[in-house]
Amino acid sequence: MCGNLGFNPLYCEKMLTLQRYGASIDIGTSHVGINLCSLDDCKLVGHSFELNPQSVVGADILSRLKYHASQARSVLDLSKLIKNHIDGQLHEMLGALSLPLGSIGRAVIVGNSAMHHLFFDKDIRPLLKEPFVGINKHDISCTGKEIDMITLNSAEVFSPPLVGGFVGNDAIAVVVESGVMKQQRKAVLIDIGVNTEVGLYDEDKIYFASAASGPAFEEMSIADGMTAEAGAISTFRFGNESQFPNIETIGDEPVQGICGSGSISILAALLEKRLIDEFGTFVSPEESPHVQQLGDSRAFKVARGMNDDWILLTQQDIRMLQQSKAAIRAAIEVLFQEAKVMPEEVQHIFITGEFGASFSFQEAVKIGMFPTLEKAEIIQQPNGGLGGATKILCSADGEELCSSIADRIRYVNLTSNPVFDEQYAIHRVFE
Repeated sequence: MCGNLGFNPLYCEKMLTLQRYGASIDIGTSHVGINLCSLDDCKLVGHSFELNPQSVVGADILSRLKYHASQARSVLDLSKLIKNHIDGQLHEMLGALSLPLGSIGRAVIVGNSAMHHLFFDKDIRPLLKEPFVGINKHDISCTGKEIDMITLNSAEVFSPPLVGGFVGNDAIAVVVESGVMKQQRKAVLIDIGVNTEVGLYDEDKIYFASAASGPAFEEMSIADGMTAEAGAISTFRFGNESQFPNIETIGDEPVQGICGSGSISILAALLEKRLIDEFGTFVSPEESPHVQQLGDSRAFKVARGMNDDWILLTQQDIRMLQQSKAAIRAAIEVLFQEAKVMPEEVQHIFITGEFGASFSFQEAVKIGMFPTLEKAEIIQQPNGGLGGATKILCSADGEELCSSIADRIRYVNLTSNPVFDEQYAIHRVFE
């Protein structure tokens, strides 16, 4: 083939040897995940999971879109920023393996609609105006050179079709990773993040919606919140005989803050001990020594930190967590109604996201974040979008698979949706 095109066969052999690696990239609102794989056997040879540098202009999607649409873009271009970040991460991986530039022959890129449009520098105006439709949903096939990616310069780049609204092609990657299409069982799919994507698989149809759950569970808006790293409170329970808590931290290190799984665990414990009421309001300090007055507000004294200061969960934190859990639960209830599926019919629930594998499902049910799904097999794993993107990368018919999934998806718009509004109001209250 190469000889027929007029190239030196030795040059062609070298290029075929070089381009035996592939990159899968999941651009999340808060973090960017990258896998580097050998295309010969799909063996993972490099991985990174780092903060999305775009967060410097805002933790949420709309803040970034508004920034990108403003004159401020001339100061900091978010499209160039994310491309430079990914190039930097891939360059480090290649260097660690003593591989030259040009080693990556194929790449798959997924993300929600906003991250997708910012990366590929598409028109973001449809995402800034309700009902957030009119986005360019087609798949993208191009070379890395065409999108100004140095480490992907000679690679074939593929990005699957978008679903609709803020539901991007990371939803398709989650469907691939979950394996629900092979099992043919009614299933709920949840990718928890700043922008949570909720799916419901029912035979040949897949319903998807996007809930603006905010950054509370990724601990960007909690007073003493932190990412899931050493010293973060991950589990909190009151003892049976007293109110003194049993606390577990990641790595069994001294307490430094509260991560997403910890906030769910603390909420469940507060409800069990009735230290907050159904509206999320704390009891008075006179009723519990664990409640502290903070001016006109109150807070729960979780644990002593490294400097002997109290790690607190404040009343404002509770409100943020209520909003997040209500948005996720309301989205699930909307899809149940849309598909005419009862919760007891669900046989499989797949939960992913940055902390998708780390929290207690039972505690999440206690705080009303999920319905009781007694017959469902529960699978929790982190980074399902990245895992699915890697499977698409390594599949000989990955593009056709994505197209097939996209054809089955029905996007459900929650904007100005009366059922969503009703369910959100119901589930802001604790049961």
